[in-house]
Amino acid sequence: MTTSIERAGTRRPVTWLTIGGVALLPALLGGVLVAALNNPTDRLENMSAAIVNLDEGTEIDGQLAPLGRQLAAGLVEGSDDADSNIDWVLSNEDDASEGIDDGTYEAVITIPKGFSDAAMSSANAIQGDATPEQATIQVSTSDDARIFDQAIMQQISSIASDTMSATLSEATLENVFVSFTDLGTQLGDAADGANQLADGAGSAQDGAASLADGATALGDGAGELGDGILQLASGAYSAHDGALLLADGNGQLADGASALSDGALALADGATTLSSGLGEFAGGVTQLSDGATQLSDGVSQLAPGSASLADGASQVSDGVTALASGASDLADGASQLNDGVTPLVDGTSSLADGATQVSDGLVALSGGANDLADGTSALAEGAAPLADGAAQVSTGATDLAGGASQLSSGATDLADGITQFTDGTASLSDGASQLADGLDQLVPGASQLADGANALSSGASGLQDGASQLAAGTGSVADGLDQLTGLVSGTSQLADALEAYAATCSADCDQIAALAAAARQNADGAAGITPLADGARQAANGAASLSGGIADLVPGATSLADGANQLSGGLGQLAPGARDLADGSATLAGSVGPLADGASSLADGASSLADGASSLSDGASSLSDGATQLTGGLDQLVTGSAALADGISPLTDGAKQVADGATDLADGAAELAPGVSALSDGATQLSDGLAQLKPGASQLADGSTALADGISQLSPGASQLADGAGQLADNAPALVNGATQLAAGATELGGGASQLADGASQALVGTYSLADGIEQLADGATAAGTGSAALVDGATQLADGADDLGDGIGQLGDGATELGDGLGTAVDQLPSFTDDEATSLAATVRAPVATENSLSLFGDSAIPLLAAIVLWFGGLATFLALRPVTAHALTSRRSSVALALRSFLPGGLIGLVQGVLVGGILVWVGAYSSGSSLALIGISALVGVAFAAIHQALAAVLGGIGRWLAAIAGALAVAVSIISTAPAYLVSAAGVLPTAPAISALLAPITGGSAASSVAALIVWAVLAVMITVIATTLRRTTSAKAALA
Repeated sequence: MTTSIERAGTRRPVTWLTIGGVALLPALLGGVLVAALNNPTDRLENMSAAIVNLDEGTEIDGQLAPLGRQLAAGLVEGSDDADSNIDWVLSNEDDASEGIDDGTYEAVITIPKGFSDAAMSSANAIQGDATPEQATIQVSTSDDARIFDQAIMQQISSIASDTMSATLSEATLENVFVSFTDLGTQLGDAADGANQLADGAGSAQDGAASLADGATALGDGAGELGDGILQLASGAYSAHDGALLLADGNGQLADGASALSDGALALADGATTLSSGLGEFAGGVTQLSDGATQLSDGVSQLAPGSASLADGASQVSDGVTALASGASDLADGASQLNDGVTPLVDGTSSLADGATQVSDGLVALSGGANDLADGTSALAEGAAPLADGAAQVSTGATDLAGGASQLSSGATDLADGITQFTDGTASLSDGASQLADGLDQLVPGASQLADGANALSSGASGLQDGASQLAAGTGSVADGLDQLTGLVSGTSQLADALEAYAATCSADCDQIAALAAAARQNADGAAGITPLADGARQAANGAASLSGGIADLVPGATSLADGANQLSGGLGQLAPGARDLADGSATLAGSVGPLADGASSLADGASSLADGASSLSDGASSLSDGATQLTGGLDQLVTGSAALADGISPLTDGAKQVADGATDLADGAAELAPGVSALSDGATQLSDGLAQLKPGASQLADGSTALADGISQLSPGASQLADGAGQLADNAPALVNGATQLAAGATELGGGASQLADGASQALVGTYSLADGIEQLADGATAAGTGSAALVDGATQLADGADDLGDGIGQLGDGATELGDGLGTAVDQLPSFTDDEATSLAATVRAPVATENSLSLFGDSAIPLLAAIVLWFGGLATFLALRPVTAHALTSRRSSVALALRSFLPGGLIGLVQGVLVGGILVWVGAYSSGSSLALIGISALVGVAFAAIHQALAAVLGGIGRWLAAIAGALAVAVSIISTAPAYLVSAAGVLPTAPAISALLAPITGGSAASSVAALIVWAVLAVMITVIATTLRRTTSAKAALA
């Protein structure tokens, strides 16, 4: 069957050129559209865009971070999500503004000032250093830009900014996850510090227990020390009485020595006078001898003067009688002198021995006094550290203990001096033994105190180290938690936003709801960080305060340990001295005899000291008052010791002078003895001579009387007289020498006696100074005894405080153990990530949901849209060129169906060709499988034929209006297929158009779906269109016939 093709609107025949043009029109349109729209991102170099970077960067940890520059570099280099092969130009504001106005640039992306600061504000806000801001970039496009240019530029800039945001978020989250690991490590360090604190607390508790034991022993020893000090005070008062008795004896000795000096001087004067008289006597004797010789020679010459001789002889007889009487007295005196010289020599020897003993005793006493002064000085020097230690540790008890140790040592030295002074009286020996026993008991207590103080010092040091580590660990934990608190508000806001979005979502709601639930769970977990941070900060502050308090305790504990060690060492040195004191007390009595009475009184005082020991502790009010009284007593003790040493020194000098004088006196007496003996012999001889002279004188007188009677008898008498006178002359010099020696010895005796008197006076002054020093010593010992009672009270308080300290340290150890366990539990519960794990987790958390697609601006949905649209407008063009109803409808004898099909056949064939050509282009562009390609070509041919039938029906029924409606329908199909946000009524209207099943049918081979329903819908549309064309043809024939009849 042949049919002619009629041109619409004219009777001119349709040429093959027209037919070819109409058939190729959809293929040409499709090819142009595909060529222009397929993979537009591969040809972005045809677009030119400017980048204006106004950002100046920001500083991170002292280094410049130019995030704006990095974003610009990212736009130029592209990203994994979108290649950036656009022709990017780094420009400035003026050039970019001019370029977008004149069309040089299709778009301008401006990175504003402060972009880097805003981008990093979130990370800084987490650390509490800034307020979070959102960084923005500005995208401007040209007014004459293409439709999709703005979308492309917006997509690229959005991807770049999202990538930058994701990178920053990932870095922030990575730091957060690493902070969890650091937080766990720091909590572990804090737990270790807490455990060390617990261990140190245990050691400190042991030290406190030892300190309590040592303090108890110190109190016991201090009580015994107080007893000994009171005994010492009583003995010192007794020694004071003995010193006063010694002073009285020294006064009597000085008076006797003064009287002895006066007598010796008088003896020297008498001996000198005797020597002078004996000289004159010797001269007279010489003259007598010469006269006797002359008398004998001149007897013969005297005869003439016998009368005168008788008178002279009578006078001579009288003189000889008187001389004999004087010589007898002289012999008696010389004998008595000789008898007195021997006791004098013995007495001076005894005096010298006694003075030597006194000097030796005073030397020993001086040594004891020096030891006493040294001990009291050391004791006074020890009082200062005693007071300092008392101020640092529990009202000064420990340093008082150290001072008490030095006081005990000084008291021992004092006791040694007193025992040397009193020579081991029985009472003092008993007191020294008791003191030694008390010190033996005190030494272990001091050792325990030293051990306890050392343990306390070590425990305090360990406690301080543990507290410092605890403070550092909790501070680091608090800092880490403070950083994490910045996440609380951000996670809460994120959860709120996701929940709000889930409530209004229209697609993928389940995933969004799950994401919102996970975000809410994270927000709730993050909210717990704030109270944890507050608790950690409070714990850090408490640990810092604890460390500071322990740091203040450590110097006191160290001073306590030093004082306790000094106490233990001093007591260790004091105990042997006390034992030596007890052993040496037995040898005191023989050293200084005059001090025996004082030693006896000291023994009585020691006994009284033992009786009054029980009331020692009643006199103390507090440890501080005792320390003050102890210091005052030590000052008095030092003063008394110095006065004692000063008084003994002149006493020793005086004793030495007495000894020297006594020795000289003894020597002089020994030299006087031979002279006195010679004097006695000479006096005896003189008396004998005078006795012999007296008869001669009588005979002389008788002879003189009888001179005249016989001169021969005078000569023998004269010879005897001459002999006696010669003997008398011979003995006279010895008598003179004896008198001279007597005078010299008496002079030396006077000097020695004078020195003895001076020494006794000095000894008297020294003895009174000694008495004053002993009295001060007694007062100081009494004050020390009172202070020792306060020491006992302080030691008791120290023991109680040590017990309380041990309890408190035990509680601290328990709390530190619980803290360590709690921190260990927290460490176990905190997650820990390696750097790689933190990086991977941060990348996942910053984008927990990822979209995997290969979408592009020209995707699968664009292909059936373009094919359906070009075929739709191809069918419209076909019946713009062809007549929808034959012009021979009225005159033809064929049926309306045959006429309608005859008119449809050319358009249907053209539609078929159009569909095959468009399908071929789609297959060529899309490179589909063979099955999909054949299906796509077949469906395209069906769509071409169906659209030809529909356009024929529209044109046959409505004519030009039908073609206008067809154009609107095509535009509506394009509008609702480009974007899903078209209004619902337009989408509904487009859904009833024949383009809807055509697009679905063309999409099925591409996506692998079923096209059966869509194909059936197209067939239905085609059949309906043909039926409408048949009806239109029938109506046209009926209408034309009516018009012809009319």
